[in-house]
This record gives sequence, C-alpha cells and structure tokens, in this order.
Amino acid sequence: ESVDQREDIELCTQGLTIEQSNGAVMVPYEDISHINSASNYVEIFTAERAWLKRATLKDIEITLPRDMFIRTHRAHLVNIKLIERIALKASGSGHVVLKSGQIIALSKAHKQAVKACLQNAA
Repeated sequence: ESVDQREDIELCTQGLTIEQSNGAVMVPYEDISHINSASNYVEIFTAERAWLKRATLKDIEITLPRDMFIRTHRAHLVNIKLIERIALKASGSGHVVLKSGQIIALSKAHKQAVKACLQNAA
C-alpha cells in the first residue's frame, strides 16, 4: 500500500493540475513552454494550447522543478530547455527567444540568473 501511495505522489509531481469545468487535467512539466502572470491567474502555455489557472506566479513557481523553469521577469517563467537564446537591449533588459519563436520579456533583475543558467546548461 505504501508503494502505491508513493506512485501517486510521483504522478502528482510530474505536472500542474488544472481544474476545468469537466474535471481536472494534468499538464506535464516538460510540455509547458512558459507561464505568464495574469492578475490572480496564471496562463500556462504548451505547444498545443494555453491554460488558465487561478493562482499567483509565485505560488506556481514554488511547485515547479527548479532545474526546469526559471523566472525571466516578475510576470514570466520559462522552461529552460526551450530557450533558444537571449537578446539584450542597451538599457540592460531584453528578451528570451524560445525554440518555438515565442518572445518573453527578460528584466534586468533576472538577466544574470538566466545567463548563468544557460551557461551551465550548455
């Protein structure tokens, strides 16, 4: 019985659960390209679609695997494996370009952590 309980916990830690009108959907972490803050909600993006979940970005960030996601801006989290490159502006801010071509804001406050993360991943 304890083995079954462990398997259930592992399944729950493989993705984000999103409540829908017809039940809950589990979106695997590796399918998530990025997550945006939208007031009291977060928009969770995959290649196929976007999901809306009632939570703050901070709440979601705590549950995500640290080695998979990084904050690029106060309103954005991205999947590290899907980052193609970063482009910097003279002002110090910039943006992250995902492999899908999606462009996500990169703030000065998070620039160094993102650059270090990409260097470590390379």
